[in-house]
Amino acid sequence: MNWRIRWQDFWRTVRRALGINPYLCNTCLYNNPRDCRHRSRPYATICEDYKRK
Repeated sequence: MNWRIRWQDFWRTVRRALGINPYLCNTCLYNNPRDCRHRSRPYATICEDYKRK
């Protein structure tokens, strides 16, 4: 597991504890079915291609 995924997992845990939406797709630059290649979309909590809008 690379450091980026571990960092995302850490923040996902923090956000869930604070009651903030843990899903990444709402704020992702690639939040479009033709742009995103992951099957977990739109409920992805960990994504290596995530880039904030």
